[in-house]
Order: sequence, then structure tokens, then C-alpha cells
Amino acid sequence: MMMNYNILGLMSGSSLDGVDLAMVEFNSGEDDVIEWKLLATHEAAFDGPWKKRLESAPRLSSLELSRLDAELGVLFGEMCARFIESSGITPNYIASHGHTVFHSPENGFTVQIGSPSHIAAGADVIVISDFRSNDMAHGGQGAPIAPIVEKYLFAGYGFYLNLGGIANLSAHNGEEIYAWDICPCNQLLNYLAAQKGLTYDNKGALAREGKISLSLMKELSGIIPLPLTEPYSLDNSFVTNTFVPILQKSKLSVEDQMRTVVNYNCESIAVQIKNILKKEAITPTLLLTGGGAHNTFLGDEIRDKLEQMHVSVLVPDSDIIDFKEGVLMALCGLLRVIETPNALASVTGAEIDTINGGIYLP
Repeated sequence: MMMNYNILGLMSGSSLDGVDLAMVEFNSGEDDVIEWKLLATHEAAFDGPWKKRLESAPRLSSLELSRLDAELGVLFGEMCARFIESSGITPNYIASHGHTVFHSPENGFTVQIGSPSHIAAGADVIVISDFRSNDMAHGGQGAPIAPIVEKYLFAGYGFYLNLGGIANLSAHNGEEIYAWDICPCNQLLNYLAAQKGLTYDNKGALAREGKISLSLMKELSGIIPLPLTEPYSLDNSFVTNTFVPILQKSKLSVEDQMRTVVNYNCESIAVQIKNILKKEAITPTLLLTGGGAHNTFLGDEIRDKLEQMHVSVLVPDSDIIDFKEGVLMALCGLLRVIETPNALASVTGAEIDTINGGIYLP
């Protein structure tokens, strides 16, 4: 028997550009069959003061961070309530990822803020949240979580590349799924764009004007040990504390730094895919999503690099590019409701596939 649910997925990404809201209708039946339809979407931008507060979150005291957690939950609840009213659709559940402040799998913990209890109270809807902790309790990285949406809703490609604050890649060989955080992407590009008073580099216009610096490439390339052979996830704070200082001390123009960061992303992604293709029989097709897919210069550079390896790159329509992570959270919520694993051991390195998510009543 098919069960019907409307679930609102809520995702706050590491690039700090805002919150993605995706209202998704699911029909879930037997044999892992999930039919879905994207009903409504919205991107709620963070204003300047909120961006500054979230940027400073890793440096706050426990008391200050707890206060921020509650206040961000109130904000998320208000965003959800307005979206529900404007869409005219009341969801059965809200599935919220929260905003990541700390992610430390080597120490067995992860911290996302945006109190789900406050979201539930503000939107008057049951909230499902905390989609990483159970995986980590079973020895996993707690990330990446994107491959679950690829398995159920976007099947058919060999590779999936999401260009968010961090570029993450997954590979599907028909039996198992493997995934990694590869390198910082929009976190670095947006940081550099801010030096020009911009929120982001529109279509890669600034990077297109720059030149690749071999010395900067060497510094960036020496941080993450590519190709990766084990599950690997990146912490936003690690990017801020390790990569950003390299850019801060650079004497290069912003354009040259951007061009080099684009090249670093392309080379890192290509190295990982080349290594996988040596070991696995994987369909040489790649679905490109995430906010970075709107950076046409970055996308073209990735396509040129991968087509030399005979890997075809496909870009979906803008709703999927922009709201795949919102859809992902909605799916994670659905899987929690129907008690089906929403984190895969082959991806995270956990002992078992796990069901993640706590339930918070309004």
C-alpha cells in the first residue's frame, strides 16, 4: 500500500548564503519504491547580522552558542511558517538539517544549531532533526548524507558531484555507493568574492579573468591527501582555519586566487574520479548540482577536465540545482518516518546502515 506524505525539507549550508526550503510530496510503497514531486521551493537569505553571527559561532562560549541555537530555531520556525502560508500546503513533517558549527568525526561528535523544538513551536508542525549522530555513534563520519537522495530519487548516473560550500562526490557501482568530501568550493570562492564587495562570483566572471598560480596550487593541494580511499568528511571550521589563512596571506590578486581555487577544485575532483575508474566499473556519467553549478566558468572547467577522461557531465534544471539539498532533507525525514536507513555504511564508514533523526512535537 502506498503511503502519502508532504514533508518540508530545510537546509542551511556552509556557504552561509541562506536556507533552502523544499516542500516535497512522497508516495512510499513496498520494495523501496518512492515516488516524489517537488511542490514548492523558496530560498530565505540570511541578512548581514545573521551571517556574522553564524560565522562567529565556532568561537562562542557554551552559553552564547546555546542562545544562538535557540534564536536560530526561532528564525527557522518563522521561515517555515511563512513558507507554509505562502505555499498553501501544510506538511506532515519538517525535516531540518540545522546549521553545522562543529563536525569532528575523529572525536565522535557533530554539532548543528537551529533548535528543532523552537522550529516545531514556531511552525506548529512535527520536526525531525539530527541526521548525523546515530551514524557517528556507530563509528561513521556522519557524512556525506547526499548519496541517499541519489539512491532513491536520482538513480541512473555513475557519479554525483555537489558544488556547495564543500564539493562532495559520490560514486555508484550498481551495488554499493561510495562518497567523499573532496575539497572546499564555494566557501573559498565566496570568501574571495567578499573581498570585492560581492556575495559570490557571478558565473565565475572574476575567476575567468585570473591566472593560475602554481605556488598557491601547491599549497592548497598539499592539505587533503587525494585520492581518498576511505570515507572522508570536511569540517567548516577546518576550512576556515586551514585554507582561508593561505588566501589571506597571499599577495596575488583576487582574480588570480579565484582562478587558482577553481583549478584546485577541478584537479581534486578529477584525481578522485580517475582513481575510482581504475578500480571500479562505473558508468562514466556525472550529475552536477549545488549552487556552484551556476558558476558557469567552474562548471565548464570541470566538464573540460572530465571529458578528457570520457566522463559526460549533465546539469539538471535549476530547481534541482538549487534545492537538491532541501529535497535531500525531506527524504531523510521520510525515511526516518518509515523506519528505513537514511545513512549508508558504505558511504560513511559506519558499522551498519543507520536510521537517523529525532522527533520534536510542537
